[in-house]
Amino acid sequence: MNLHTFMDHHFAHAAMRVRLDEELGNWHGLSWEDFVLLAELDAGDGSFEAAALATRLGLSRSALLLRLLPLEKIGLVAREANAERARCVALRAGGRRLVREARATAEAACSASPF
Repeated sequence: MNLHTFMDHHFAHAAMRVRLDEELGNWHGLSWEDFVLLAELDAGDGSFEAAALATRLGLSRSALLLRLLPLEKIGLVAREANAERARCVALRAGGRRLVREARATAEAACSASPF
């Protein structure tokens, strides 16, 4: 892929993120990044080791923690230790409900996109 094509992809992606931030924020109080984090937890069994989740999302562990704190404060996720004493992030019932409701909004925004 050449630089020009890569930049075109970047700008299309940035425009779509803005649209998704607006739609998800207006209807569900979530940013696109919050939605992706919650959706990733929902896709599995509802729990992820924090280090693996950080890697999956392309974040450092400290950046993941900063993203988790507000979600934890409003009761969407919980941080806990698993049986092996590794730090985990678990999706709470309210988070599961919210991400499933928000998924329809995100799908509608993506299907209406000209990209």
